[in-house]
Amino acid sequence: MAELAATAVEDVDGATLEGGGQLLRVAVALGVGLGKDVRVKNIRAARSKPGLRPQHVASLRVAAAVGGVSVAGGVGAVEITVCGSKATDINQDVFEADAGTAGSTTLMLQASLPVCLLRRPTLTTRLRLKGGTNVPFSPGLDHARLVLAPNLKLMGVNLDVTCVKRGFMPEGGGTLEATISSDGIKPIVLDATEASPERIDGVVFGRGDENGGNRLRAALSSSLSRAFPGCLVIVRVEWAPSVKKSRGTLGAQLALTTSSGATIGADFLDGSKRPHIEALCTKLVAALKERHTRAGGGVDDQTADQLALCMAFASGPSRLRLPKPSCRHLETVMHFASRFTGATYKLEGE
Repeated sequence: MAELAATAVEDVDGATLEGGGQLLRVAVALGVGLGKDVRVKNIRAARSKPGLRPQHVASLRVAAAVGGVSVAGGVGAVEITVCGSKATDINQDVFEADAGTAGSTTLMLQASLPVCLLRRPTLTTRLRLKGGTNVPFSPGLDHARLVLAPNLKLMGVNLDVTCVKRGFMPEGGGTLEATISSDGIKPIVLDATEASPERIDGVVFGRGDENGGNRLRAALSSSLSRAFPGCLVIVRVEWAPSVKKSRGTLGAQLALTTSSGATIGADFLDGSKRPHIEALCTKLVAALKERHTRAGGGVDDQTADQLALCMAFASGPSRLRLPKPSCRHLETVMHFASRFTGATYKLEGE
């Protein structure tokens, strides 16, 4: 891609819509990817700790680096400017970022993915992201590799995610590696009202008492087979070594592939000292069943916003069926993707 001409600055009020880190990541990714200068003010203004946090700083810097530009502003900054118009092709395929905390590595991935697809459409990009791989209030690493990746594959986007090391609260220290390439971004159509379950892949992860992880795997395998008769069920355990003075952690990610080709996810993360295995299993299986019922042949709302952004770059119209969004993430994506690219979105239903 040739160097882009200078453009007028796109001013973004960071307190609008979702009003948090997702708005920031989307606006900056689109600015760098499309060669637009972006100024974001009032960053996370309504949050208990306004301004950039370490994860945001790492996310913005790696997204900017993929486009060959830099971004000024450290922890606590409430305004940043990214000169996307200066984005250039650079002779580099591997990019790294480190939150230095348990900041989410998957959110760093979300910030970088659109830039990789827009700035490096014919190249393979490798990311090495350090921080938290499975932390509260963000999709886990296993969502990215088991749910997001197969849905993106339907659009011609190849995302391969590897867990080098798990990172949990409070210390982080995990490493996610991702490889991104594209065969050309294609429209995605997943709008069937019904679709039968065909396969469930699951991973149980954690640290501390591995016996709890094995018990949960066995409980999930049995419960899923009963809840989805005739469906292939494969659940494995990936256990991390305990860290001195760290708390125990137990989590799981399920990925249900349906006859429409869509993949639907459900997950949990538990940090209690004595997790109730049976209750956690029952709740997770029920959540997956409910999401399948509500999504039909479409996707879950945790995945929809990430696909919706790529839909703006597709070669034709797309259509997704999804449950009613539980937050403003999808609305935020549609607003800024429309503003920056001219793409038109229409949300039908409730």
